[in-house]
Amino acid sequence: MCRRRVSKLGLGCHVGTRDGSEVVQIYVKDPSGLGVVPYWRRLVGFDKVFVKAGTTVTATVGVRWLHLAQYDTDMTLRVFPGVYTVFIGDRSDVTPLAIPITL
Repeated sequence: MCRRRVSKLGLGCHVGTRDGSEVVQIYVKDPSGLGVVPYWRRLVGFDKVFVKAGTTVTATVGVRWLHLAQYDTDMTLRVFPGVYTVFIGDRSDVTPLAIPITL
């Protein structure tokens, strides 16, 4: 069985019998209780990696503040304080890792 490793914001795991590519996707859920309408879950980064059969690789996906920012009521783009949840997986409905991050 292949174990999943997290390095920064990424993972890659391939348990098949053939070599192939994997797209590591990073999604973020905004903190609850914001004065603006939060996004439920939005794609903020991805990386395509080549993985040999039965191996694990590490993908590093950078997330900039702009990817987390929203406009406040004064139309100023900013990152709201709170607990963001970072989801990591290979598609939006399959995100086996969820990491809370406080900003």
